[in-house]
This record gives sequence, C-alpha cells and structure tokens, in this order.
Amino acid sequence: MKKTEQNKQSFGEIKVEGVTKTFLDEGKQVEVLKDCTMVVPRGKLTVLMGPSGCGKTSLINLIAGYEQPDSGQILLDGEPVNGPGPERLVVFQETALFSWMTVLQNVTFGPSVQGIPKAVARERALQILQTVGLKDFKDKYPSQLSGGMQRRAELARALINEPKVMILDEPFRGLDAMTREIMQEFYVNLFQETGMTNLFVTHDLEEAIFLADRLVIMTYKPGKIKEVIEVDLPRPRHFTMITTQRFNELRQYALELLYHESTKAFADGCKSAFDLIDGFSRGGAKREAM
Repeated sequence: MKKTEQNKQSFGEIKVEGVTKTFLDEGKQVEVLKDCTMVVPRGKLTVLMGPSGCGKTSLINLIAGYEQPDSGQILLDGEPVNGPGPERLVVFQETALFSWMTVLQNVTFGPSVQGIPKAVARERALQILQTVGLKDFKDKYPSQLSGGMQRRAELARALINEPKVMILDEPFRGLDAMTREIMQEFYVNLFQETGMTNLFVTHDLEEAIFLADRLVIMTYKPGKIKEVIEVDLPRPRHFTMITTQRFNELRQYALELLYHESTKAFADGCKSAFDLIDGFSRGGAKREAM
C-alpha cells in the first residue's frame, strides 16, 4: 500500500459538525460532548488530545458508528455515518487478536468473512506482514509475540481491509518505554509510506507532536474543540526531532493549552487527569536525560 495520489483519493475525510452527546450517569444526564466540530482531513495524521472526561472515547465511538449523536452529524466524504462500517476501522489499546489463531489467520480473518478467496487473502496478508516486519512470525500465536509485535499484528489486520479512515485509541499505551518509542517510529514511517487518513488518540504529548500533521486539543467536559495546532515539522520524521527548537516550541504551546484543561479535570475530582500531568513530567525527564 505505497503512497500515491491515486491511493490518497481512496482514503476518506471525516467531518464532525455540531455534535452533542449526553449519557445517563447514576440517574443524571451528563453532557459529554457539546457543539463539537472538527475535520479529519484526507491523507493526514490527526492526533486528538484532552484530559480524561473530555469525551475523546465518545467521539471515537461516534465516528466509528458505534453510537449516534443527540444532535449534529458525522460525515464520511459527505455522507452521514449511521453505523459501523469497514471503511472506518478502530485499533483499541486492548489487544483484539484471537488467541486461538496464528498471526496469518488473524490477518486473513476479515477478508475471509468478506468472501475473498483464500489464496488472494493469503497473498495480500503476506505482503502486509512483510511491511510490518512479521512475515517470519506468520505461524506464531499472539501469546508467542511481544507486546510491540502484537500491536503490529493488529495494524496488519486492520490494513488488509484497506479502510478509508484508521482510528487508533492509545494503541501503544501499556508498552514499555523503549518498545513504545520503537512503535512510534514504526508507525510514523508506515503512515508516511501509505498516506492513509488517521485519527490517533493519545495522552502522551511528545508522541502526539512526533506523529501529527494536526494536533486537536479538546476542552474538559462537555468536550468541544479548544484549538487545532498545525504541526509543521518536516517529513520524514526521526526521533532526533524531539530535541529541535521547533519541536519544543510546539510542545510548550500545546502544554499550556492541555494543562489548563487538565487542572479543570483535577479540580472536578477526575483522578485520571494525572495521565496528562504524568505525561508532561516524563517528557521533561526524558529530554533532560538525553
């Protein structure tokens, strides 16, 4: 799936227009999203950040079609999103690989359900496994893979379906620091090769800036878009960029926006607000150690 102009046109564009979503929590109506409006442009890697409770997961579920907004609409290439579909695939932080299937069987599962001939699906799967560096592990089971390899296998399982939009919800969370950095560099290279439309959710600010074309900051609940930062770092990207002046300028600007929203979450008793604050601290410690 090499990056070409023809491929780029086959990818999708998501528009979120004035979306509001309310849930019932312990007998109370809680407005999670309010008048949320944003664009996930075709062929770009958009990263979404915000404090816990801002509605990131709810927004992902709406874009994926798992939920419907109370008001407003989600559009894919101008058409309303009314339910789940293979053109929008989600990779969650929890592994979704079938433990009783080999890597190859996991990757070919989607095409087999769609009725694609076994030989065609196998050939395509082997090509993608080669791309993600797992061809030699095609006959292994998930339990025989490292955490990073499992993440790559899940990416391969999504890529084989050629979605118009890839949605990733903190896919590298839980990996050790070194594996996470390797996966970040692997993923940014994969994106640069394919040019697929991406919506990537993370709580790690350095990860966000390193990956993103556009960084979208959400407010604390009810969630809406606070600001969109155009990340003008050149591609291809390498981890040496995290020491550049421009990277640190972008990081500082985003940090100020995020910290303001995180303190609201903390004041509201949301213990997971520490995710962001902890992420900021780790980022500073990592740079000092370099």
